[in-house]
Amino acid sequence: MTGACRVWPQGLFQQKETQTFARPDLFHTQKSMPKAPLLSVVVTAHNIEKYIGRCLRSVLTQDFDDYELIVIDDGSTDRTSEVIAIYQCARLRVLTQPNRGVSAARNAALDAARGHYLWQLDGDDWIDAGALARIARQLAETPCDILVTDLRVDYPEHSELITLPAAASQAGWLSNVLSLQAPSWPPTRVYRRALLVENAIRYPEHIRYSEDMCVDVAAFCHASSVSKLDGACYHYVRRQGSLTGQAGRYIHDDIRAYHYVRKTLDEQGLLGRYPDELAYLAFRKVFLGLLGAGGNEPWHAAEYRQLRKDYPHLMEVAAVRQDLPVRLNRGKRLLAHAYALNHSLGRLLKQGGRLAKRVAGRLGYTPLAGQGGGGVRTE
Repeated sequence: MTGACRVWPQGLFQQKETQTFARPDLFHTQKSMPKAPLLSVVVTAHNIEKYIGRCLRSVLTQDFDDYELIVIDDGSTDRTSEVIAIYQCARLRVLTQPNRGVSAARNAALDAARGHYLWQLDGDDWIDAGALARIARQLAETPCDILVTDLRVDYPEHSELITLPAAASQAGWLSNVLSLQAPSWPPTRVYRRALLVENAIRYPEHIRYSEDMCVDVAAFCHASSVSKLDGACYHYVRRQGSLTGQAGRYIHDDIRAYHYVRKTLDEQGLLGRYPDELAYLAFRKVFLGLLGAGGNEPWHAAEYRQLRKDYPHLMEVAAVRQDLPVRLNRGKRLLAHAYALNHSLGRLLKQGGRLAKRVAGRLGYTPLAGQGGGGVRTE
């Protein structure tokens, strides 16, 4: 199912959050919601006073009524809670908790949700007018356990449509998810709530980053039907300081998430069915993180040894070979191959590179990009 989405009037989004803006006639409201709605729209919020109003307006002014809106204020210390209060209406429920992270917030929303389907949004993003109606039509035409959608990334100067590939089978969908061709972004998934509840699928609260992949893989393992809605209804706003933009800081969470996914697949008897996809996932979530880490910690060597045991030919996997020159410069690729052969060799090369940079600096040389020895004299 395809179709263009209407773009919400920018003037409305740019208005300041004040009590006078909260006009009930702008929202599709009703006095009570006696039956379970089709959709539970979940919005997580933490210290986003400048953005949460735009998100809530984009939901509450939809030309569709069969939904509830649940907002989880995850311990905000700015005016986020005050802004949320402006939009109070019958279909909006606000859950407030101490700052426990997005996983705990989403679990709280899952426990509170009443809808047949669950759509999870970030409070600093927004959805197109008509988004809920499009999703509802697709679910009516093609009932499914998981509905996958595209999304649009809004940069300061431009917008980019991200199209996720579809698949014809559960195996194909899992392959796309594990190989990161269909990344596990929550706004691109509409889950049947019973799928999560009946299979005890919850967000791992000890994982702050990449937690969405843990739930997504488990959901696809149990799903009997998946549908794809072509075209984006969701706008992911890429802003400086967002959690997604700080991915490099969460190497431990990436590693935990990778092991969580392996454990899930093992429990479902699927671990051996996706060797290349898991190898690429290990390269992205574990190997690249370890490559950029310090390298002197005991866990660093242990993770490398386990990685080499699980994937002795990691650098020969086609997707890894293709991705290496995209993600690493020449010097880093040399370091990657050294680590793939032997942790001690990689560590020695990394320490040598640091020493070369220090010596070059003292002598007034700038090392050439991607090279450890040669350089250009700066004097």
